[in-house]
Amino acid sequence: MKTPEQTVATSYDEPHEVIGRFVVLCSTLEYRQSQLLSRYFTPGSRVKFLSNVIHSIPAELKSEIIAERLSLYHPKGKELPAHVEQVGAVLARRDLAVHGVLTAVAGGYALKNLAAHPIRHNGEILDELLVSEIPKWSQEAIRLTGETMRLAKLSEEQAARV
Repeated sequence: MKTPEQTVATSYDEPHEVIGRFVVLCSTLEYRQSQLLSRYFTPGSRVKFLSNVIHSIPAELKSEIIAERLSLYHPKGKELPAHVEQVGAVLARRDLAVHGVLTAVAGGYALKNLAAHPIRHNGEILDELLVSEIPKWSQEAIRLTGETMRLAKLSEEQAARV
């Protein structure tokens, strides 16, 4: 027979794995966003250094720079604001996954924001994220990472021509 501690440990293992996978995928997505910016401004061997510097900029500011500035020069500039919006939706949920408290709810688990500072996206306050929804957001993070890499390659090609 399992002790209460073993039951809790077993029941929380799966949600933690799902949450951890999602956070890692979002970190990759955010890094690729940094590469999108750096490859436009610095083609060639210095891309990695600039990408690491840009990676330290908060995601919201990076998104703003991409949507407002890079979209003016990028070959797919008209796509960038919508792309940034989609990335923002995923990263807002990542913030909730990182800062939220895992609680049991009817039918599973949820991450709840119990902090005084709300997590917002598009004016909407995100208070809860069901763990059962996280795989969908993980797939979106994977898709957007691939799209961001495609856009970064176009950035690099455009910058090389300038």
